[in-house]
Amino acid sequence: MSNTLRLPFTEQARRLQAQELFETHRLRQYNHFYPEDNRVNLRTEPRVECRTEASTVTSNLHHLLKFGSTLDQREFDNFTENSFDDLIKACSEQLLFWHISGETTSLNEPIDHILVWSNTDYFWFVLLPRSTREIHFFLEDGDRVYFLERFFLDHTKFELTFSEIRRLSTPDTETSSWPLVTTLSKEYTYHWNSSSWEITLDNPDHRITNPAYYNLPPQNPQNSDFVREQLRLREEEYRLILARIDELDTTTSGWSTPPAPPRRWSTPPVPPRSPSLPIPTVNWFAQAECTCKLEVCTCGYRPITPRTPSPIVLWRPGDSFLPSTLSHQNTRDWWNN
Repeated sequence: MSNTLRLPFTEQARRLQAQELFETHRLRQYNHFYPEDNRVNLRTEPRVECRTEASTVTSNLHHLLKFGSTLDQREFDNFTENSFDDLIKACSEQLLFWHISGETTSLNEPIDHILVWSNTDYFWFVLLPRSTREIHFFLEDGDRVYFLERFFLDHTKFELTFSEIRRLSTPDTETSSWPLVTTLSKEYTYHWNSSSWEITLDNPDHRITNPAYYNLPPQNPQNSDFVREQLRLREEEYRLILARIDELDTTTSGWSTPPAPPRRWSTPPVPPRSPSLPIPTVNWFAQAECTCKLEVCTCGYRPITPRTPSPIVLWRPGDSFLPSTLSHQNTRDWWNN
């Protein structure tokens, strides 16, 4: 029997040996819990820019990060009230993912943080052009419009930085519309050690029109080829969706054409009639800039709607007065003329 005295492990030695013992099973656990369809490489995502070497996140975290979309006040409140608990779980899972995956930096250091920003080209030249009318409608109603601009995660905290879309009161010379601008809004920080949320940024300027500090949209995209490709992919996606809808309409219809009766005499066939023009339908996917809310439309689409009699004054969103009332006789006279 050896009389060699064994000294207890130091904490550092214990952690090292525990990691070495787990190493033989790490890859098995990684493939079991995080197969390819349960993780996303953000460098392939057009909506974001990954500013760190770490770029792979779990599908759960990717689903909760609302990059590449706008949130009205109701959606923003719903997200902050109902999704933050899920975000804590997803970010905690992301830390476990880094440990099991064994990802390292170019210097062979363990991955310990990730920083993601909204892609500027995608935001201004792909997302906003199809949402401008809707955004103006919300702003005119006094509703705020938010978007997620930044996400940061490490082993001490994670941060969500939201910005707002606001507008200037000086009409644009080319579009005659109030230009949209962005400004910082709120930043939420969750601290792992205290298990608590903190609002680390809250813009005191709440003016929707003419905020004190704002960012103007860029004049041109940094990567024109990227923007053109994203617009092409979006148009192709819309066509596929419409084709799928048409296919569902055809396959789920309960009507069928009865077979033609057998001919009992020989007569020259009647020349086929030219097919009638289909009833026009609204392509809601192609007309992304057309936004209807309740009974008000912001585009020119008015299905079977007669023009408004000139004596009648319609109320518009944002007006502080009610429409004037005229006598029924004046209206009747207008119709008769």
